[in-house]
Amino acid sequence: MKPNPHIPIGLCALMVFLSFRAVAGDALSLLNGEGQPSEALVEALLYPGEHSDERFVYTSEGAEAQFCLDSSLSAKKPFAQVYPERIEWPPVGGVPMLVETLDLKLIPNSDSVTDQALDKGFAIRWLLKAKGQDFSNEPVFRLQAVGAEVFSTETAEILFYWQKPAPPKVCASTVAEGYPACDLPGVSMESQAVAISPLGDLAAVATTGLKPGIQVYRISNTPTRIWQAMFPTDSGGAIDVTFSADGTYVAALLGNGAVHRFDAASGGRHLGIPSAGLTAQIVPPGDVVAVGGKSGELILWRLSDGTIEWKIDARAFRGDVDKIAVSTDGRTLATLEYTATQTVVRVWPVKSRGRGLQFDLPDTDYEDMVLSPDGRHLLFTHNVNGLVSLATRKGAEPTALGKDAAQCQSALFWAPQQDGPGCSISGGILMLTADGKKKSLLKIKSTQDQWHVAQSPAGATIAVGAGHLLLWR
Repeated sequence: MKPNPHIPIGLCALMVFLSFRAVAGDALSLLNGEGQPSEALVEALLYPGEHSDERFVYTSEGAEAQFCLDSSLSAKKPFAQVYPERIEWPPVGGVPMLVETLDLKLIPNSDSVTDQALDKGFAIRWLLKAKGQDFSNEPVFRLQAVGAEVFSTETAEILFYWQKPAPPKVCASTVAEGYPACDLPGVSMESQAVAISPLGDLAAVATTGLKPGIQVYRISNTPTRIWQAMFPTDSGGAIDVTFSADGTYVAALLGNGAVHRFDAASGGRHLGIPSAGLTAQIVPPGDVVAVGGKSGELILWRLSDGTIEWKIDARAFRGDVDKIAVSTDGRTLATLEYTATQTVVRVWPVKSRGRGLQFDLPDTDYEDMVLSPDGRHLLFTHNVNGLVSLATRKGAEPTALGKDAAQCQSALFWAPQQDGPGCSISGGILMLTADGKKKSLLKIKSTQDQWHVAQSPAGATIAVGAGHLLLWR
């Protein structure tokens, strides 16, 4: 907060100092008495979601403080810039610790702050937040500077303070019918998939591009990112993400086929599974992830320990598995493959590992696929015919579901709250009945028609695209 110009400057400095200390006073020490990362910090780095509200305080003094600060006191608007990334932070168990900065341009506390005041000695007090693990290149632990102030080591007077910008208004108190209640900007433009936890309290976003990884948001109130994990750029980034049916785990599939499993709420207990997959889905009740790969390969991996539950080997005559669908009851699993002239769909009973059905569909225009909750029907989006239904019984034929459903030609999802499918179209999210009749339209102020959408049984619906996360309650 900025000092009030009508208050005497000494009192002003005290108010700023107390304002920062009111926050930092509740903060934990970044380092212990031996200059090593504190136990509280290590816990927050390993489980950032559980400690997303915690802040850590650290003070730079002497040569380190001077190295971290650049100032321009003769400019029209004097300022100081501080750089936590210049500090050599101690490693955590041999893993480097890196601190990212916001735009930490600090404002003079008064007109009397001059170069002479700095020359008499100063220190920088940092306020830091744990962001968690980063697996890109060599593993590191990341923190972010969320506050800073420069103070005199001679008088303890605040010399510069950081004026935190007002947070964007994410959620509206009232919205027009059909429009999202919350709109969170700043989400990656390279989002590839989104998932929502069974209770509707968490959302996960998979991203590729220059900063590939997964981000997990708490969406029970105002959407807030609580942890993230980054992956190497040569991994292909995160191309799919899914929650276990009990909400315990979130699993990400990378472009190189590997699966990474995390504790959903905390971001901790990481497990890497060295698969070679192209697409993935959790199999309810949530302890297994199905990964489809090259030449029709299908592997069910146990998320508890990364071992194989069931495997269908690759065959030279098979196409690559492009999509996987699993029924909500966990009894039925389907895969979608392409050949040069047709689409091949295979359906299996999961529990019995019985012989599956195969459907040879007449062209390659099938785009996406979901199973009904009981596994008795497959729904597809078709580039020409829109939404298409196929009963999962021997001899069944695909049937287009009519005019309303003809708009669904790309991304498809099952909307548990409405007990029907939904699809992303230009200007919104179209909700349909199981037989393809329009139920409602969730409106988006964008013409982009490639939003990634998910809905929870609890009623929350989210969409990610164009750098935004939208939430309907």
